[in-house]
Amino acid sequence: MNEMTRWKVTDDPDLERQLRERIDDLGSREMAEFAHSLGLYPPGFGPTMNPPIALAWFPDMDFDEDGVIVWDVDEPEE
Repeated sequence: MNEMTRWKVTDDPDLERQLRERIDDLGSREMAEFAHSLGLYPPGFGPTMNPPIALAWFPDMDFDEDGVIVWDVDEPEE
């Protein structure tokens, strides 16, 4: 499985729409808090695993595309 797919915030179109409505207005930590208010949490969520949210692009994506909303986890192989 692609690491970005693993860290994708949601596959639910309605939740994704709500996140995209705010992504230009909120910082990455504020986006994570907003996601939590929608019931979205990263794998392993807790005191030592609460990453911010970022937009990312898969290697085969064009940068003109919207990007993928992911938990911004610092993976050494990225």
